[in-house]
Amino acid sequence: MLGLISRLVTHVENIIVDYIDLDFTLWLTWMLTPLIITFLLPLIIVLLLYLSALNFYVYKLHRHRLRHAYETDFWDGARKTAAAVWDAHGWIWHGWSIICEAMKVIPGTVQICSNILKENNLLAISPGGVYEAQFGDAYYRLMWKKRLGFAKVALDAKVPVIPVFTQNLREAFRSVGFGKRLWLKLYTITKLPFVPIYGGFPVKLRTHVGKPIPYDGNLTPEQLHIKVAHAIEELIEEHQRIPGSIMRALVERVYELPKKKSK
Repeated sequence: MLGLISRLVTHVENIIVDYIDLDFTLWLTWMLTPLIITFLLPLIIVLLLYLSALNFYVYKLHRHRLRHAYETDFWDGARKTAAAVWDAHGWIWHGWSIICEAMKVIPGTVQICSNILKENNLLAISPGGVYEAQFGDAYYRLMWKKRLGFAKVALDAKVPVIPVFTQNLREAFRSVGFGKRLWLKLYTITKLPFVPIYGGFPVKLRTHVGKPIPYDGNLTPEQLHIKVAHAIEELIEEHQRIPGSIMRALVERVYELPKKKSK
């Protein structure tokens, strides 16, 4: 048996030597490693979100049964845990609803958001949403289209709007620049984020909070939309170097580069 394994290993080694250039393979691996890593980290984040969803699902629906099973018999508890995990896997969309519930992520209807604000809670809203996250670029242009939901919420709840901008955000994670027409068409049809994301770069991130825009009952949602967009564009103009640069953002972790003033 050992002789057969030895001959098989030798045969495989001969094939590798004859048909594969090891030096070229090692060089190609070395060249592609940074690229692989930049796409791997976003996938790891998605995997961790999936595992969190499983964890929340199991805890919410099976915790009492599992606690009782472990108190009586360890292996019975282990079997029931495995069954609970596969149950959660089978109902993965329920898992996502549970992780949203645990993290206080809610459906973004005007009435639900308005009620939260009326209860004196803070509420974070990204008007650009998934569309801006996928198709935004290093020039930090706002991509809100004609979305007025956040303005209707603020006016209905009679609360101020606090503009917020995170410096170098689009240098931390970026979407691929090729095939934008295809990705846009797929997103328009499905509303799903198909654009490949790469990054996880350890750039300097700094969140800037602007002056609150007070409630004004005389404003229409369209007017408030313009006012908030202008306030965020001012934050971008003040704190972000355009176009954004990953290398520059990395340097800013150790040395703050002065921003060039616009003429």
